[in-house]
Amino acid sequence: MTWHIDPVCGMTVDSATAAGKFDYKGETYYFCNPHCQQKFSSDPESYLNKPPLMSAMQAQQPMVQLGGKSKSLPVMMPMPTMTTLAETETHIDPVCGMTVNPATAAGKHEHKGKEYYFCSAHCLHKFSTDPESVLNPKPQASAPTDVEYTCPMHSEVIQIGPGSCPKCGMALEPKVFSLTAAEDTSELDDMKRRFWISLALTLPVFLLAMSEMIPGQPVQRALGHHPVVWLQFALSMPVVLWGGWPFFERGWASIVKSQPEHVHADCHWHRCGFSIQRRCDAFAQ
Repeated sequence: MTWHIDPVCGMTVDSATAAGKFDYKGETYYFCNPHCQQKFSSDPESYLNKPPLMSAMQAQQPMVQLGGKSKSLPVMMPMPTMTTLAETETHIDPVCGMTVNPATAAGKHEHKGKEYYFCSAHCLHKFSTDPESVLNPKPQASAPTDVEYTCPMHSEVIQIGPGSCPKCGMALEPKVFSLTAAEDTSELDDMKRRFWISLALTLPVFLLAMSEMIPGQPVQRALGHHPVVWLQFALSMPVVLWGGWPFFERGWASIVKSQPEHVHADCHWHRCGFSIQRRCDAFAQ
C-alpha cells in the first residue's frame, strides 16, 4: 500500500484505489476524484507551487471498506506539513489585542527572548518604544471615595464626594488637596467638548452676521434675508441651550435651593457666590 498526496485538495490517496493519476515531468500524481485530476491536468504548475488547502490539524481516518467487496474507497485525509502548521499558529498583538498570523503580520519585535507580532506598524512602534509599559501597565490611582468637598463661596457646605453647591450651584472642590490622588477632570472635559462644538456652530453665525456689512449684501441676495436669519437662529439655539445648559442649571438651582439665613440681627442672601448682607431688626432676638 503506497500513499500519495492529492496535489489539488491535499488529501491522502492510496495509489491502488486512487480515482485517477496524471504523469507530469516524470512524476506520477494520484487523485481522490476525477474532478481533482481534471483541475490538475489543466494547469499543474498552479497546484505544485502552493501549499495544501486543508488544515493539517485533523486526525487521519482509517480506510472505509465496502462490505462484500475486496476493493476499498479512500477517505480524504489531510497530511500534516510544516507549512500548514505554521499557517494555523496565531499570536496576540500585545498593544491592541488583535489576533495576528505570523505569516501576514505587519512586523515583529523580540523582547527578553520572546517574539511578539503586530497587526500594524503603529502597534510595533508603540511596543518597541517601551515594551514594559505595554506588557506591565501601571494601574492608575483612583480618587478616594471618602474625600470631603466644599463650596469655595460657602465654606459651611461640606459633603463626601464631588457635586454642586446647594446654595449657589458652584462645583464643589476638595477640602484638602492631594498630589498623589488622581484628579477628576470629568467636568473640565465636558466643558471643553461643549466649548469646541459651540465654537464650530458660532463661527457660521458670526460670518453670516458680518456678511451684512459687505457692500451689496451678496449673501442675503443669494440666500434671501429671511433664510439667513432663520439659519442663524438654528445655529445659535444649540449653542445657547446645549452649550450653556450647565450655567442655566446651576443658576436655577441657586434660585430654588437658596434660602435667606438670619442669625440674630443679620440676614444673608446668597446668590451664585455673591453675599448680600443686610440688617434685619425684625428678626433680632
